[in-house]
Amino acid sequence: MAQQGSQGAVARRLGLVGLGAGVAILATVIAFSFTPSKPEQANQEEAIASPVPLAPVSAIGQEIRYAGTWNPRPVHPIEEIGGEGVVATGVVEPTIIDTRTFPIQIQHEGPRQGLFTGAASFLPPHNKPKVEHFDGVLARSTAPTGGLRSDQIVELGRGWTAIQQTPWTPPDPTIAVGPEHVVVTVNMDIAFYTKDGDLQFFAPLNDSGNPGFFEEVGAKGFTFDPKCFYDHEAERFVVLALEVYGTGTPSEADDEATLTFAVSATSDPNGIWYKYRTNAIITVGSSTYWWDYPGFGYDSDAYYVTGNLFGLNTGGFGGTGFRIFDKAPLLTGSPATFSTFRSTEVVSTQVAHHYGNNPTPYFVSVAFLDAWRIATIQNPLTNPTLQIATIATPPISSPPNAPSPGGQVDTIDVRAFNVHWRNNKLYAGHNIRLGPSRAGARWMQFDMGDWPNSGSPTLDQVGIIDLGVGISTFEPAIFADSDDNVGVVFASSSSTENVKMWVAARKPNDPPGTLADPIEVTQGSVGSNGRWGDYYDITIDPIDGRTFWAIGQTSEPFGWSTFVQEFSVEPAPSCLGDINGDNIVDLDDFVILAGNFGIGPGATPQQGDLNGDGFVDLDDFIILAGNFGNNCN
Repeated sequence: MAQQGSQGAVARRLGLVGLGAGVAILATVIAFSFTPSKPEQANQEEAIASPVPLAPVSAIGQEIRYAGTWNPRPVHPIEEIGGEGVVATGVVEPTIIDTRTFPIQIQHEGPRQGLFTGAASFLPPHNKPKVEHFDGVLARSTAPTGGLRSDQIVELGRGWTAIQQTPWTPPDPTIAVGPEHVVVTVNMDIAFYTKDGDLQFFAPLNDSGNPGFFEEVGAKGFTFDPKCFYDHEAERFVVLALEVYGTGTPSEADDEATLTFAVSATSDPNGIWYKYRTNAIITVGSSTYWWDYPGFGYDSDAYYVTGNLFGLNTGGFGGTGFRIFDKAPLLTGSPATFSTFRSTEVVSTQVAHHYGNNPTPYFVSVAFLDAWRIATIQNPLTNPTLQIATIATPPISSPPNAPSPGGQVDTIDVRAFNVHWRNNKLYAGHNIRLGPSRAGARWMQFDMGDWPNSGSPTLDQVGIIDLGVGISTFEPAIFADSDDNVGVVFASSSSTENVKMWVAARKPNDPPGTLADPIEVTQGSVGSNGRWGDYYDITIDPIDGRTFWAIGQTSEPFGWSTFVQEFSVEPAPSCLGDINGDNIVDLDDFVILAGNFGIGPGATPQQGDLNGDGFVDLDDFIILAGNFGNNCN
């Protein structure tokens, strides 16, 4: 009964009335009918189902640690944003939770059975402006564009099936990889695995668990668009989920929107988490807005959240919201301090995952069909100021849906799916149109130069992933490793082929815009139709900095399924033995070594001392012979 009340509250707060409300409530109850009941929490159920009242900023609750009972922390209102660029600030206390005290560590395994609900159907109306061609003056892009090569450089590692069909669709899968664990989030669940795929923890993100992952901090029945990453610098896992309830009409006093996130206390997700729930209603004059399609990234200073702002009480589009969390206090479970502002110059903006000493944080928006916008925030922790550059890109058209034996796969639009920064290069990928009924995955690499101090970012190279006639590719995610090799995960389908998950890669000196021959990871067993993704995800292993981990989606008889795949780029050939420095280990080097054979002590590498022992001898000959023929150009 308590879960029925909780789901009914969701329907009421979304303004569903009459017969529509009854259908929505019944559908949701059926969808959650297989979730664990919580008899030990019977005394708290009414509090769970009831709206959490907004509290004044000065009302700071006490620290809460889960030990069989819980009490949601109030959501603190933020200041009115007002004009574009005006910065509001906020502070929120943490709720500190140890997941090891959850009474059931693995609350569900395998796919759910029952009626599944599209997450978008629970959201208020939300339509962003159509992406058009840039109406200003820009020099046409001359960046080289490449495709796929026939050589193989990808080595597959471990792979396994992760979270499968929940009551919600699409899954929106993301992945975070630490030294020993992999964290996966989907709509609306979270799971912890070992790197061999052994499931250690599984819980709903919302209040349908025992408890739900964010339930103790106040989350209700509808947590959507979750994202996660592993902060390799702080060595912490970080998880985000959004919520929105209500219709925004003046009579709806309980309208609510939140950005809720959690930071693990260590590099092991099994343990203590610092959880924060922040108000996400943006007030501009008499209009209110909620957040959708978040970007979520980080650098050494802060965690950054972006989102499309959609009208809550008046409809319409309010641009992109930016929220900055000072990272330092979050790592010790101290109160979170954050700044919020908005911009109408960017849309569907994604945040970079920064590796290295970035001068400022970077954000990407596919604002036009022939130009992208790259944004940065100067002084993000003290006086955040947004700066935007518009960069010409090869013109495109919006992607069509991708044919599948089950119907048509929704390829969303031209938005960027993820962003990565390393060694002053910015990487991102999105969907485009390859033909009348063919979508294509496209990736970009930008050189940031000295921007934002001077100049402007430039487009280095463009890659199009085209598997051939009749085949659509879509939802690329991209990352670079510590050697500047690039890894990509993407999907494909055709009228005769179920959706497949692929990985591909390139080395830094490969021809511009090209990827080596992709490798198929897995394929769904049935056709697909409708909403897909909304994105795939990829990251890098912090242990070696060279191993990629990706997550994608397939379609199965019971619904959707996610798959995790480890892969790497084959090591560059060793040129130890290239004595004459022409980047090839060949007969010329052998002649040099043979001519100097027996020299020592004091022999040099240029004379053939390859192992550094001061002698040119049989050991050096064995090294040269082992690398003979290697071309390091």
